[in-house]
Amino acid sequence: MATKRFPYPAYLPDQLPRDVLTRAINVLPAADGYRPVKSLVPISDPLPAAFRGGAAFISTDGTTYLIAGTANGLARYGGGSWTDLFVGMSVPDRWRFAQFGDFVVAVNGVDTKQVNLVSGTASDLTDAPTGNGVGVVGDYVVITQSGGNKLLVSWSGFNDHTQWTPGENQSGFQPMLTGGEIQGIAGGEYGVILQRFRLVRM
Repeated sequence: MATKRFPYPAYLPDQLPRDVLTRAINVLPAADGYRPVKSLVPISDPLPAAFRGGAAFISTDGTTYLIAGTANGLARYGGGSWTDLFVGMSVPDRWRFAQFGDFVVAVNGVDTKQVNLVSGTASDLTDAPTGNGVGVVGDYVVITQSGGNKLLVSWSGFNDHTQWTPGENQSGFQPMLTGGEIQGIAGGEYGVILQRFRLVRM
């Protein structure tokens, strides 16, 4: 029986193989290699003011929304252009958003607004505290750094994002006396409050 020898290359695991691409810039992977990245193409007019945060939402009727917070208000994208929802504001911090049913609650540390996804309109969220973070925990809207207090968490009434009187319809507040100032919140069935020195499950 004849045998056949197969040569093996030198065993050099600490060296890269020759003729192998190790860095690709401004390209996208394709089935047979790479393709160049094309130039940027604008899809709309620019926002009316500096961008301070944004998010995408879907209403219960399936309509999609792209909402942007700017240095002077809120804007909604649709049909290739931006429509102002609020103007004339002075927003030093970034906007943060949370969807509650067909409404979006928006906070920026100074103002608390609501956007109605069905009507496409926006208004003040009366009685709601200001805050730097917002999330939905179960059936409640939760605002962190409530009323400018860096240690305070407030939550809305049960299944009602417009109810903020403590003690009514299960709404309330909790000062976080240990753990440092609140940095943010992650919503869900359970909320997670991010503080400077700890995480707390709500």
